[in-house]
Amino acid sequence: MFKKYVLKIYVFFLMVQINFSAGFNISVAPTKVEINLLKNSVEEIYLINNTEKTMKLLSYFETPTEFKNSKFEKIIEVFPKIVTIPPKGEKVVKVLYKINKEIDLNKEHKTYIIFKELPYNLSDEDKNKITIYNEIGIGITGKKY
Repeated sequence: MFKKYVLKIYVFFLMVQINFSAGFNISVAPTKVEINLLKNSVEEIYLINNTEKTMKLLSYFETPTEFKNSKFEKIIEVFPKIVTIPPKGEKVVKVLYKINKEIDLNKEHKTYIIFKELPYNLSDEDKNKITIYNEIGIGITGKKY
């Protein structure tokens, strides 16, 4: 009895997750980035516009509270910070890490890179509508490999 109940809950959440992911206007690959703190590196993140309209995105870092003292987000950079993606198009954002003496190499460091959709060329008709903008984040982990 209990197993059937748990299975029903699991299937429900799986269906909700599938419905939400099908509605995203943006796709991101890879879904996580791992950085070796012992060497300089440049990691590429692919952003794909799944809509018929041009999309503008702002990228920034956000660190979880338990990692706030690590300074990891201050030693990695993202470029470009603002990206415009054509309809059904794709752009690459790069994350740059330079070896830094101030960071503790014996700890794992974590931050998130957030891609926030910004308004872009809104028509007068669109300005009177309620618009939902996407915001999606992926994890960036830094440690010795």
